[in-house]
Amino acid sequence: MKKSNLFHKPEMNRKYMAAAGIVLLLLILMAVFLRDRKTEDRVLEDDSIKYTLRWSGEDYEGTYKGATLNGKPSGTGEFTSDKGELTYSGQWQNGKPEGTGSLNYSDGTREEGMYLDGKRHHAVRIYESNNKYTDGVYDYGKCYGCRSEYKDGGLVHETLFANGDHVSKIKEQALELTRKVIDQKQYIDQYVYITGKVVFVYESETSCNFRVKSDGIGMVIGSFTDTAGYRSKQPVMPDMRIGDTVTIYGFYTGTVRDEMEGDDNFYGYQCVQIDPVYGMIESDDIKRGTFASISQNPYAYCGKRMDGEYIVDYFMKDGEISYVFAHPAGDEDSQYVLRIEDEPGVVFLGGDRLDLKGFVVGQKKTEEQDKTSTYVNDEGEVMQEISYRKYPIIRVMSYELR
Repeated sequence: MKKSNLFHKPEMNRKYMAAAGIVLLLLILMAVFLRDRKTEDRVLEDDSIKYTLRWSGEDYEGTYKGATLNGKPSGTGEFTSDKGELTYSGQWQNGKPEGTGSLNYSDGTREEGMYLDGKRHHAVRIYESNNKYTDGVYDYGKCYGCRSEYKDGGLVHETLFANGDHVSKIKEQALELTRKVIDQKQYIDQYVYITGKVVFVYESETSCNFRVKSDGIGMVIGSFTDTAGYRSKQPVMPDMRIGDTVTIYGFYTGTVRDEMEGDDNFYGYQCVQIDPVYGMIESDDIKRGTFASISQNPYAYCGKRMDGEYIVDYFMKDGEISYVFAHPAGDEDSQYVLRIEDEPGVVFLGGDRLDLKGFVVGQKKTEEQDKTSTYVNDEGEVMQEISYRKYPIIRVMSYELR
């Protein structure tokens, strides 16, 4: 039997040649497309382009010089507005300031710090002049925590923000949580406050659950949660004690049926629920100005700069983040956790001395062994109290190992 040979069939050759030609054409078109795309996506150093920067709700037309990606600032570069209102120099991502940078304004003020998605984020220092400046912490452009004003190197004034609002504004807007407010049901998720006696506190590594008994509305429950993050919901677990009379500001979130430990009523009780505004708890027992008070209510100090020399006690590693337990030089009793973003191979040894710049962002808790007690309170409830060691967290911006 004679073997078939494609080369002896001209009609078949033409079909295969045509198919091969189409494939070759597609490959050429794909190569051209990829080449053009690569050209479009490439980062151009020292590229000067006309650009419009949106900052604080306004658009500024000007010139950008630096690295670009897809025609937008990305990497490191500098923007100068055409009318000279402002200049931004630093890191960019997708056309917006992101990372570390500095802004200079036409009125002579300037600022330096961190930015995200074109907004102030984390620590930013704003200079009115060389000897007068303000340190603050931001959450996507909103103020939170402690804002500290300095003049001639000394602290002049401190103010506290929560959720972007000054605490005085929150207090002005807050309604007393009364039975009438609850019955109207139109004040959910608005600022309210309640005053009552603490009848239950249970702390874990991630939250502080509480019940406060109010004369007007009965039992109020809530929880200070610990995110240990950089957003406005910072870890806030005041050192409340059973029997303390406290005023708590927060958002009224409705009522919930809560089964209390030691209750005979299986279905529990209908309780008012409040979502506390971080840092806004008032008590005669909670004072400001000491290491102990920062441990009790770290949010009141979020944003407060903690520059200085620290001596390493020990450290824990979590990927590229180091949690360094350290105390200030000359103060062994005041131990902090330094949160340092670093390369994976960096190791800190006990006794290392660090000169650092940073600010308080919250609190870390570790359970103390053999310090759990069980007791019955005045209401006849069986209570368990677990003791935790509290360490304020310092977000380290920069450091030098001595």
